[in-house]
Amino acid sequence: MKRNISTMLAALMVLVMGLAMIGCGSKPTLDEWYSQNQSEFQTMLDQANASVESTGISMDIVVEDSNVLVYKYTMTEAFPTDEDSLNALKTTADSQFDSYETQFSELTDQLQSETSTEGIVIRMVFLNPDGTELYSRDYTK
Repeated sequence: MKRNISTMLAALMVLVMGLAMIGCGSKPTLDEWYSQNQSEFQTMLDQANASVESTGISMDIVVEDSNVLVYKYTMTEAFPTDEDSLNALKTTADSQFDSYETQFSELTDQLQSETSTEGIVIRMVFLNPDGTELYSRDYTK
């Protein structure tokens, strides 16, 4: 699992760097910004998903609640939902995501400067194939 998360994080960084390259003229809302750049997101997602295909995780990016950019990682096979398994996943994911806190903070700053949306949140979510949330972590400025 730790190796899968490391591979997935490498693909995530490709997405984060790609977001940094997407620019807009005026200041749209986060929803509008995402819609205007949908084709670029899809290209980045296709590349990221191809690189993590063997890990049993698929990735997606969506905007929720108008100010939350959500990176969704969906397991292709069900992950156990007992307390010990979820605690192990949280420990592993937290240790991996801790090392990217600076990048997420910078991305939050960039999104707030490029959009008219206040209080932007970047959320990482792991889901089972049935949509059950296994893990979630928010990054704010």
